[in-house]
Amino acid sequence: MKEHNVKITAVFCSIIVCAFLLLFSGIVNACVGERWLATVGGTNLLDEVYIVSGLDYDGTGITAASPSRPLEWYVRLRYTF
Repeated sequence: MKEHNVKITAVFCSIIVCAFLLLFSGIVNACVGERWLATVGGTNLLDEVYIVSGLDYDGTGITAASPSRPLEWYVRLRYTF
């Protein structure tokens, strides 16, 4: 498992997130008249770590954040009746 260091900057009790690039991709194999559909793809292909959500507890100095999901691959098969 890849280890990530997430930098969270708190300024005036706010969570600041820098710009980032996300890449998602998928390939679909479907034939006309066929009942099977196969899809192969991936999400977060650049394995970026970013803040999905966060909380700032005013006056306490405590800031919490939830990091993004890592790079993921998937395979889907679908059969149409």
